[in-house]
Amino acid sequence: MRRVIAFLACFAVAVLLGVSTAQADGLPARGPEPATLKARTISEAGTPGALVPVQGTLRDAQRRPLTGVPVMVTVPGASEHGALESLTGSGGAFEIYVPLPTDLPASGIVDLTVSFGGSAEAAASSLTLPIRVTLPQDE
Repeated sequence: MRRVIAFLACFAVAVLLGVSTAQADGLPARGPEPATLKARTISEAGTPGALVPVQGTLRDAQRRPLTGVPVMVTVPGASEHGALESLTGSGGAFEIYVPLPTDLPASGIVDLTVSFGGSAEAAASSLTLPIRVTLPQDE
């Protein structure tokens, strides 16, 4: 009988103190899963100042399209344009027309950076698309 009373006393103390094995406070918080950002350029080369179309899709970790979220494209050396932004449409699709810099880079290659800043559904993601800049040929 003393064992039963001792057990019940310990059980009552544990309940009153809120000791539980089902507490979620000690678990680390999980962030959103990585997004899948796919993009391509319609043309792999362009002349200085020309518009290069960039098309792509944005999906979450479960491959569901993310709609209505901004996707940005930055062009190094094109400070007058800064970052160009487009919202994803149905199916997570986006399209941005990116002007190439008018000053020809020393290497002849411009790296366009396509990025997604992240949201509650998906973590941030980015990729780089190289574009060969060619001089226009005089006729």
